[in-house]
Amino acid sequence: MPVLDDIKGFVTVAQTGGFTHAARKLAISTSVVSRRIDRLETELGVCLMLRNTRGVTLTPAGNEFYRRAQLILRELDNAYQAVAERKEEITGCLHISTPYSFGIRHLEPVLTRLSTRYPLLEFDISYNDRYVDLLKESFDAVIRIGAISELSFAARRIGPIPTVLVASPAYLEKHGTLQTPDLISGHQCLIYSGRTHAEWVFQQGENRISLLPSGRFHSDSGEVLLKWALNGRGIAVFPHFMVKEALSEGGLVRLLPDYAMPEHDLYILRPPGVRVAGKVRVLFDEMVAYCRDALQGP
Repeated sequence: MPVLDDIKGFVTVAQTGGFTHAARKLAISTSVVSRRIDRLETELGVCLMLRNTRGVTLTPAGNEFYRRAQLILRELDNAYQAVAERKEEITGCLHISTPYSFGIRHLEPVLTRLSTRYPLLEFDISYNDRYVDLLKESFDAVIRIGAISELSFAARRIGPIPTVLVASPAYLEKHGTLQTPDLISGHQCLIYSGRTHAEWVFQQGENRISLLPSGRFHSDSGEVLLKWALNGRGIAVFPHFMVKEALSEGGLVRLLPDYAMPEHDLYILRPPGVRVAGKVRVLFDEMVAYCRDALQGP
């Protein structure tokens, strides 16, 4: 029977895509990871993964074992959680994925509260804007902004995320301000390239205006776009939470405040299942409590 450490080593290599990343995540040496995989393959009598200079590729047998091993490790973690909760302890490791800009501003305070309240709880947080596979990558929870497609997952709507159009005072002094959306075509727009639908939409009463912005500067990083906006390179649309501080300090100015822009729903998702691990339950509760006040719109 394969030992648990060997199974954990295999699953971590499959998740991270290589022995070096897996060793770093497990806090052991690369040679130890390699020995665990070799021992597991010998025990099973099959090749689970193909090694090359760019990483690893799972064989058909490896994919099957990976799928089942993830479920085993998740259930084992749930078993630990169930026993710990009998002692009113929240333990284990919370594996969370969050959009980068939201995470550094609003997940961090939540993590601070949780880490103080539950000293046995550990955290493994992925800060990125890619669309992660919650089950395949073994996340306990995923934070999403916008529509969600995983209808079978347990999702909790936290609240709306307002969006605003902004520019720096220096840009407006040089290029003039805006009175109506149709004048946007005469300005340099800073464009977020991380999504396929990049229209800017404005609503005033029954009047709805949708336009495709144009400009010289494109990026898939909201933080880069924010720096460009603060440096006076153009006008841009942001979630209000990203520019709230800059607006209050005068680094940015809100444009077209008489026109409403679309709101995007903020969700937190977990894998399907009736039983909710204590660590996930406290995360959901703390996120809702914190965001109720922190995400107030303009």
